[in-house]
Amino acid sequence: MRTLLAVVIVFLATAASAGDEWQSPSLIHGSSLESTDPPYRMVGVRRQSEGCTAWVVADEALVHKQGSVNRIILSVRKNIDAGPLRSCALRIHFYRAVHPTPRDPSFRITEQLGTYDGVENKTYFSGDEIHYGGWVHGPRDLQAMQPNTSLERTRGR
Repeated sequence: MRTLLAVVIVFLATAASAGDEWQSPSLIHGSSLESTDPPYRMVGVRRQSEGCTAWVVADEALVHKQGSVNRIILSVRKNIDAGPLRSCALRIHFYRAVHPTPRDPSFRITEQLGTYDGVENKTYFSGDEIHYGGWVHGPRDLQAMQPNTSLERTRGR
């Protein structure tokens, strides 16, 4: 009976920790940054076999405009390329806020604004009825990072 109880406890502890790991990814130490131009906060980056995933907190108005979201993408890419994660396939999750409980970062999917997929070079929107399901093309190249870049918005379903 004790053996069965011990097995059940180990199983439940493993299942509980797996769920917490899914909510709070293991981020690379020192991968967070604050940017003022464009204004955003990169909470951190996680390295996986298929590439790198970054979590970014930014204003909804910036994320839902092609020119400003592409400036943020280029800034994140430039900062990642400056470190040991150079040239990894990039995915960025954009959020309105990141809450510190139960531990930082814990992401609430209801506050997600969109996701950039570096393989497709597209940003897919979520967060409100106007933008939900829409997408825009990602940055063309590093020259697109200039402050006065104006790109046309593409909408797809």
